Amino acid sequence: MRKLDLSYPVRWEGLENFSYDFDAEGIPRVQYGPPIGLRYNAITTAQWGLYNLQRWVEKGADAALQTALRCADWLVANCRPWKNEALAWIYEYGFPLYGPFPPWISAMAQGEAISLLLRCCSVNPKEDYLRVSRAAVRVFLYDYAEGGVAAPLADGTVFFQEYPVEPPVHVLNGGIFALLGVYDYAVFFDDQEMRALVHHVVDGLKRRWRDWDLGFWTRYDLYRIPRAASPMYQELHARLFDVLGDLFNEDEFKAAAKRWRRQLRNPAARLLRLGFKLQEKVRLAGARR
Repeated sequence: MRKLDLSYPVRWEGLENFSYDFDAEGIPRVQYGPPIGLRYNAITTAQWGLYNLQRWVEKGADAALQTALRCADWLVANCRPWKNEALAWIYEYGFPLYGPFPPWISAMAQGEAISLLLRCCSVNPKEDYLRVSRAAVRVFLYDYAEGGVAAPLADGTVFFQEYPVEPPVHVLNGGIFALLGVYDYAVFFDDQEMRALVHHVVDGLKRRWRDWDLGFWTRYDLYRIPRAASPMYQELHARLFDVLGDLFNEDEFKAAAKRWRRQLRNPAARLLRLGFKLQEKVRLAGARR
């Protein structure tokens, strides 16, 4: 086994302020409003843990390390058996736009949880962190119909699904966060099968990233009704592509990140996005009738 860089490569500053409701153990809960209400979300818990691990590495804040470890322990305690001998963080609530309907699992939750568990294992070696990671990664080997989180892009290459539905919607940020979790697993365990899967996904993303590019802005996903990303997600897309460029030495990803930041700073592009969002709302309202 190989140790990972304890500081997760994605920076949260300026994107996420973690203003959540926290339980007595310091685990965040998300208020979705009626009818879902206040819920735990493995994605939020993993991100809170990864953020605190960054704080510990950079500032030596012992309280931040303890928070990260509590988040890892929560993930261990709250995973459940899923299909194909996998362990997963199962969602018992759904979302109205395109689903999915409960029970369901998320590639983003699986990937970010693995990223946190393996990093925490370097600080506090627990067999449970390894056991859960080994079982959680299995969902990436199967497509949606088989209970997994993989689905093909237009050219047939795999992309990981934050929201596994049919037809697939290919949420860009969720798929990349999931990919980073599989990458961390491949590096940590020197797993050649997972390395091959990572490179397959990266090669496909290198060919297909323009599917998420509107010409003046990025798309949040590839839903049948095009949805322009918020400014926060536009910046997140750029940060994620910078990370991919660094990890895989791909200048094309870095160039895409620069392109999207130029769009973000361009007043004309921001006006175009506002007009696009108005049209998007009309199309979405029509689709719900």
